[in-house]
Amino acid sequence: LMHTLLQRENEELSHAFITKMASTDAYQVTTLSVTDAMLTKYNLQRLNDPLLNLVVLDSELAMARNIEDAQESERIDIQRVVPWLPKVFQSILAKIYLNKESLESSLEHSQQAVRRLHEAGVPIVLGSDTVYVPWALYSFHGYSTLREIELLGEAGLQPMEVIKAATRNAAEMLGLENDIGTVEVGKRADLIVLNDNPLKNLQAFRTIKWTIQNGIAHTPKEWISQ
Repeated sequence: LMHTLLQRENEELSHAFITKMASTDAYQVTTLSVTDAMLTKYNLQRLNDPLLNLVVLDSELAMARNIEDAQESERIDIQRVVPWLPKVFQSILAKIYLNKESLESSLEHSQQAVRRLHEAGVPIVLGSDTVYVPWALYSFHGYSTLREIELLGEAGLQPMEVIKAATRNAAEMLGLENDIGTVEVGKRADLIVLNDNPLKNLQAFRTIKWTIQNGIAHTPKEWISQ
């Protein structure tokens, strides 16, 4: 399942739903970074992250820093959801659902829902839903996956469980566990080498030394320059 976790107050997942999920072979793909990204407009300093500036085009960052583009992005997002509603009411909806407090509450409740599903035995798969569309102004390819890792850790999952969500669980969900997902002889050599230990702190994924794809290793800067 995807996009089931845009939770708000008084919209908690029911015990019956969680029990049903746990009794099936369903996976929960998380997209916490979608809501987290929308909070960027209330703290544009986040766009100064050195890693973000390494992996994102200057033109994308320039657009994200432009408050007029941010307001237009918000307008398009609301119009996409309720195109039949008069613009004056669309503006009211934006103030109600896209304000800082509402987004923070939604993210917190979504994280709680992920944790409850995980505790019930539902396999969690890390996702980001990053797409290049006007209303996803602050969702950046690659970087959003890193944020998803950190947000899952903040939700209460242990580091190893977060790593499994990004690797083994994802491979099993796609039926590709014989090719990828774990480090084993005969599997595809897609790996990353970190300077720090992610089992101690998930922010270690910000310290990538080498990215290895099909056995070819480069530093992040070398991959970006290609």
